[in-house]
Amino acid sequence: MTTLHLDEAHGDHAYALGPNLCENDRRWISAAYTDGKDYPEEAVRLSIEESEQAFTICDDEGELLGVWGHGAWDRPTGFGFVWLLSTETLWNRHYPALQRAWKRFILPKLDSIYEKYGATILSDNAKLVSWLRLSGFTPETRSDRTGKLFTLYTRS
Repeated sequence: MTTLHLDEAHGDHAYALGPNLCENDRRWISAAYTDGKDYPEEAVRLSIEESEQAFTICDDEGELLGVWGHGAWDRPTGFGFVWLLSTETLWNRHYPALQRAWKRFILPKLDSIYEKYGATILSDNAKLVSWLRLSGFTPETRSDRTGKLFTLYTRS
């Protein structure tokens, strides 16, 4: 059984992860960032830097499978954000371990910090929609102002 290891992320991890991002994350970055299609590493770096905390997700051999982070969207109300950018390998080979880390470490950490938190995702990312719904997230707002339909899912 694989154990995923979560350690503090820094900007250099963006350049290691960027070329290996899964297709859904590439599409998200392309729609959310002006130069995202050409420079996905910069979008990952900005996500790391703009978060209060960011963590790498590595397997037992040290392979970088993803980076996740969180921060306050609105500190006075306790509303936070969470994000995950990852490789296909994380979802295809390590899904059970990801689910364990999500339920045992990540969700309890976020629940202890924020009254409510959310993630904005591409609405047609069926795997992520299902994963968030099974984790108690509900859809709140939709927008297609970038030309792609995004949905904000929240949990409280």
